[in-house]
Amino acid sequence: MQLLTKGKVRVDFSKVAERLELMRSDDCMTPTQAMALYENYVSSMRSKDEPAEKGKTVRIVVQKPRG
Repeated sequence: MQLLTKGKVRVDFSKVAERLELMRSDDCMTPTQAMALYENYVSSMRSKDEPAEKGKTVRIVVQKPRG
């Protein structure tokens, strides 16, 4: 969400940290637009043939931005 709304983000994995940046700052979205895009993506990941409770396990950790 922060990448879509702020244009830059740092992603920390257990052994690697990556900085991601939108190629064009004009591609930044409002929080409402970013949330709608995310919700559409999650919905598209669900298989129509398999029940929702049997879908893939996804872990998403949301932290308050520093600063």
